[in-house]
Amino acid sequence: MQLHHIALRARDFDRSVSFYTDVIGLKPLLGFRVDKGTRRALILAMGNEARLEIFETPDAPEREADPLLQHLCFRSDDCRADIERVRELGYEVTDEPRTVELENWATERAEWAESCGPATVPITFAFFRGPDGELLEFFENAHT
Repeated sequence: MQLHHIALRARDFDRSVSFYTDVIGLKPLLGFRVDKGTRRALILAMGNEARLEIFETPDAPEREADPLLQHLCFRSDDCRADIERVRELGYEVTDEPRTVELENWATERAEWAESCGPATVPITFAFFRGPDGELLEFFENAHT
């Protein structure tokens, strides 16, 4: 089983598409219309076969807390540079980049130890808000 896509609602579809293609760098794969052709949708490649689907939803309410979706995360080769780029473009940075060592408790399970790698994993991460207030993360590390 693999993740196919995550779907987001966009009040300003063109702004969101521009953000995810021009700022984040995702590649458009399929644009289509829904609701008898009244709204647009677009599927974007996120890498590793995962996709992001954006639905034009101009009447969507302001961002509300979703009990299941915490945030959407993008792999970064340079988290600090990427967060500066989104800041310069006017997006809200909610958590500045920082580097931490995660203790990998999964290695304690014998059946997982081989696939879970080292006992500690250094990561660099930062959070920011997307065009519709969605919480996004840049995540940099060599293990995952």
